[in-house]
Amino acid sequence: MEPTWLLLNILVCLGCFAVCLCFVILLPGVGQALAMIWTTVMGEQIGTKMKGLPTGTDMDGINT
Repeated sequence: MEPTWLLLNILVCLGCFAVCLCFVILLPGVGQALAMIWTTVMGEQIGTKMKGLPTGTDMDGINT
């Protein structure tokens, strides 16, 4: 058995593990975080529009 073959198999196994980890744990976590941020921003905008106030996401100018 050659050392390069062993190294290649280790790297392939680690790569498959990394892809599985990304799809099973990280991708849903990032999606949930983005959904929470979007919900917070939309809720704030709807609430301030109902009160007649400017939203916190409005910019006064380009340099602010």
